[in-house]
Amino acid sequence: MRCVAEIGLLAYPDCQLSSIHGLTDLFRIATEWTAETGRSFIRVTHWQRDTRTPGGPPVCTWDSHPGPPHRLDYIILPPSIVMPDRMADMVQEAAWLKDQHGSGTRIGSVCAGAFPAEPGFHVSTTQARGRKPRRILG
Repeated sequence: MRCVAEIGLLAYPDCQLSSIHGLTDLFRIATEWTAETGRSFIRVTHWQRDTRTPGGPPVCTWDSHPGPPHRLDYIILPPSIVMPDRMADMVQEAAWLKDQHGSGTRIGSVCAGAFPAEPGFHVSTTQARGRKPRRILG
């Protein structure tokens, strides 16, 4: 069988984990539909900060089809459960997203998931009010 797409879900600090699991379930159903032909599948992976290597890029923590090397076609950032002014600094995630985008990966987000895509994101309450994320990935 052939992988038609690898979709990475980025579990950043204070993200809505139910969204990660819900999206995983939806893509699993889509995979079942594509698998009916017997020729293709959608690979879903979960990525998050590597606590063993502070400052390093996110690592894969779950894989629907483990084995082959990763080639992320899409990365989705789920919504946050905290307001943007309370989101943790996500410099390493932002750098990783920019690198992935530079390699051809498409980046998408749901709601406040757009904020971690900004390099060095960490704003004060005053800055976050009424603020829309900048498009920085190209």
